[in-house]
Amino acid sequence: MILRDGRIVLPDRVIKGDIEVEDGKIERVGAVSSSAPSIDCSSKIIAPGLIDLHIHGCHGMSVMNGDIREMSEMLAGHGVTSFLPTTITAPEEELRTIVRKVSSAMGKTGGSEILGANLEGPWVSRVRPGAQPLKHIRKGSIEEFDRINDGSVRIVTLAPEDNLPIIKELSRRCVVSLGHSDADYETTKKAIDLGARLSTHTFNTMRPLHQREPGIIGAVLDDERVYCEFIPDLVHLHPAIIRILWRAKGRERAIAITDGTEASGLEDGVYDLALGRIRVSDGKALREDGTIAGSAITLDACIKNLASIGFPLPDIFRAAALNPAELLGLESKGSLEVGNDADMILMDRDLNIERVFIKGEEVDR
Repeated sequence: MILRDGRIVLPDRVIKGDIEVEDGKIERVGAVSSSAPSIDCSSKIIAPGLIDLHIHGCHGMSVMNGDIREMSEMLAGHGVTSFLPTTITAPEEELRTIVRKVSSAMGKTGGSEILGANLEGPWVSRVRPGAQPLKHIRKGSIEEFDRINDGSVRIVTLAPEDNLPIIKELSRRCVVSLGHSDADYETTKKAIDLGARLSTHTFNTMRPLHQREPGIIGAVLDDERVYCEFIPDLVHLHPAIIRILWRAKGRERAIAITDGTEASGLEDGVYDLALGRIRVSDGKALREDGTIAGSAITLDACIKNLASIGFPLPDIFRAAALNPAELLGLESKGSLEVGNDADMILMDRDLNIERVFIKGEEVDR
């Protein structure tokens, strides 16, 4: 198959040309001379498939309810070709069950590829819980992690102020992410020195930045070893904050996520979801007490938001595809380069997704 004459989004530029796909891989990029079946992309943008590292649910479906396969099928239609189903703070046995459901869904075809599990908690701060259930927050241990993990857990979020002793060993098993935290600057720097490499939805549910005590936000923005998640729904973060994060981290260390919940993609209204009773209104998902409960956005909409506040296409798709792939060590994903998986999306000039391909196979949207 050949995608002909499209605007191809590469990590550092946009070119006009063709992409040839063979056996699920990108065979050639540029000018392709072949009689293979082709798709006219002369008015289209060809971009790498999106990777959502941090998503709890969408369209009324929830990771905590075990709707993993259903989410996979729905997310593929939004251009998400790979994702990490993400848990919330819960009892150990419940987390064990969900992780095993994620594992059993991995490798199945027909939807967005499931890369493993993301544990957001339960080892977070009771001072900065956000929408995490307070009654299940606890200190972490390697023993509990090993009981929960069956080999599929890729990321764990924890508060460093309560969990410094386990970070070095935990970072040998997965990516340690810092979040839901009231940590000061020095404690956060110790956590990074011990192996933490990611910041969970940076700025949100963290000790605020202060000019004399930079805190966790100052530490993760200042340290070049750390990738920073951010939620570009323009609800969690002001556009200026997104631009500040980008200038601090550079285009190689910023990762766009949704933090999506069951509310993502739903119409305005009140819903009983895994996080409790949630009101969806004007793009916000709020608990009854007014707390933001994750987001109500999908990653394709985040792409449009980033474009609307001035980000160029190569930078947008670094944040939503290549950077998450690099964090997880996925050498064959995240960019439209020869030898990579043919995970691709076709969009019109307004960034509306028209067609989605996962390893060269078109997804039924």
